[in-house]
Amino acid sequence: MVLTAGCQPQPFDQERCEQLSMKSFKGIPHSAQLFKNHCQHLTIVYHQQHCQKALESLILQHSLKEIKEKFGEKIEHCFTSNDLKKFGQNPSHEASNVPNRGALSGQIELLK
Repeated sequence: MVLTAGCQPQPFDQERCEQLSMKSFKGIPHSAQLFKNHCQHLTIVYHQQHCQKALESLILQHSLKEIKEKFGEKIEHCFTSNDLKKFGQNPSHEASNVPNRGALSGQIELLK
């Protein structure tokens, strides 16, 4: 008997859609497309506006601890390692997988 658990498609449940939403905010095109195609029926906590407000708090030099208290424990997954580096925070393991924000990096640069 051969198990093919690794080949099974993951369901688009609340947790996966939250992750896709945060990756979409970071500018990852494939995640954005999956989110758009499979998660529109769910109520997302870490949606684009929520991540944007948290990023604005980070830019305004609020500590990551304060941001987590205000926006939720998983909010740091909305940030790229570049966001955390630019605004004086230590990047977490998860956030360090994405070096840039893509389209938003130019806007963030203007805010400096």
